[in-house]
Amino acid sequence: MKGLALSLLFGIPLLLAAWMVVQLNELAGALLFITAFTLPLILLRGYFHKNPGKAAIFVGVMVVLTLFLRPPSASGPNVYFGLHFATGCWKPEENPWPLNGSADVAYSCYYLTESGVLHVSGMAWEKTWVRLPVTGRVVVLDTPTEEADRAYLAAVERAEKSGYEPVTGNQIPKATLLRKGSQCVYISEMDVLGGGVAVVSARGNCEAVKEFARIRSR
Repeated sequence: MKGLALSLLFGIPLLLAAWMVVQLNELAGALLFITAFTLPLILLRGYFHKNPGKAAIFVGVMVVLTLFLRPPSASGPNVYFGLHFATGCWKPEENPWPLNGSADVAYSCYYLTESGVLHVSGMAWEKTWVRLPVTGRVVVLDTPTEEADRAYLAAVERAEKSGYEPVTGNQIPKATLLRKGSQCVYISEMDVLGGGVAVVSARGNCEAVKEFARIRSR
């Protein structure tokens, strides 16, 4: 039984890794699953050659463990719903100004508040994450903050070049309110539901923009 236990000691960590890798890359994950089954048989081929019945037991135990270690299915909102929740939009319009560039998902639309109609735009990037085997706990591997930071700063610069000036007294990090006469632009970088980072802008009359900013900053 020592050889069987040793083969499982090699195989189980590979199964754990395979369940995480397959969430990021299906092909790489599939290859790792195959390795989890075959590598212990190769490393301990002398033992299994003398005890072929133990090889069948090893494969059977590994199949059971593969099913047991499977992470729970992902559920809940995704980044598409998260950006909708942040903007109120479901699809892109032609003019997302002051936002510009590419993202995993982008929306823009006209948004009605008690103080008037705004044009709202949003760009979001998905975080890279995996669910751990058995527990299903989410581990974030990468947050695309650089893309969001660049989009946020570029949007603020674009608004300033169009004559909007930042309003002083803002206490919210990575959020800027700019004004030109009676018109305002609010630009904010935020996390969104579903595991994403977004940059959202709202432009229109200042009362409506401030109302939008108050709601989004809660």
